[in-house]
Amino acid sequence: MKQVALLRRRAELLECEIQRRKELESALRSSLQERSEIEEALRNCLKRECDARMTAERNNAFKDELLGIVGHDLRNPLHTILMAARLELTHGEDLPPHVQKNLERIVTSGVRMQRMIEQLLDLTRDRFNGGIPVEPSEQPLLPIVGKIIEEACAAHPDRRFELTSEPAEGTSAPPDDCKVLVDADRFEQVLSNLVENAVTHGSATDPVRVAVKTFEQGVAIDVYNQGPPIDPALLPTLFDPFKRTRYPCTRSAGLGLGLYIADRIVRAHDGRIAVESAAEKGTCFHVELGRVR
Repeated sequence: MKQVALLRRRAELLECEIQRRKELESALRSSLQERSEIEEALRNCLKRECDARMTAERNNAFKDELLGIVGHDLRNPLHTILMAARLELTHGEDLPPHVQKNLERIVTSGVRMQRMIEQLLDLTRDRFNGGIPVEPSEQPLLPIVGKIIEEACAAHPDRRFELTSEPAEGTSAPPDDCKVLVDADRFEQVLSNLVENAVTHGSATDPVRVAVKTFEQGVAIDVYNQGPPIDPALLPTLFDPFKRTRYPCTRSAGLGLGLYIADRIVRAHDGRIAVESAAEKGTCFHVELGRVR
């Protein structure tokens, strides 16, 4: 009887073990099925991501190529239009007032379009060439800044501009003798973009102020305007391309590339550009460059 009981007990244990193993096998099959489904979902996700990346790259390449083609193809006929309008304006005393005014509008709009085209071309150069090319040489700084102020005065006779130069606090370096290693044409473009930005978004009754300060290691150029402050939420992306809405209550006729291009040119000179904006102080764009020793 004891042997029968022992055999019965062993049979029960064996059945329990068989049942346990069946449950383990079922759980393992379920786990393998889930793993297979997860791996399949992951493969599909990676494929969609790869397809989306390739599509985005093709779209970006097409956009950059299109910008370059449009920029080059528009520049020549626009140059012809501006040249013809300016030539007609040289005979202004013989023109009826309304014709002269229309020609002036053509020139003003043409110059603005010319600036947009150049910005599109700069964007294309930056995207394709890994940066905007510059050819630095030793240049006195103040004549470059003064030229941009003179051009701004001529373009905006109803606005006031102030240029000051002084050593930074605690130094005695004379700004008048300050020389920097820059591509003069490109750096004029930086200053022109910053001054135009100040005119567009600044107060019409307060002057646009440009201050040049020298310090031991370099030079700083500050462009101030007393317009409404920039929304702090916009500051992190202020120098991104195609960012047009930066200030409340103002509208820009540009493409939103001016600050982006200014930033890229300053970076190409191993410089730094930053912005501070507050209601009580207005907005200041700050550019720093190294000095020629």
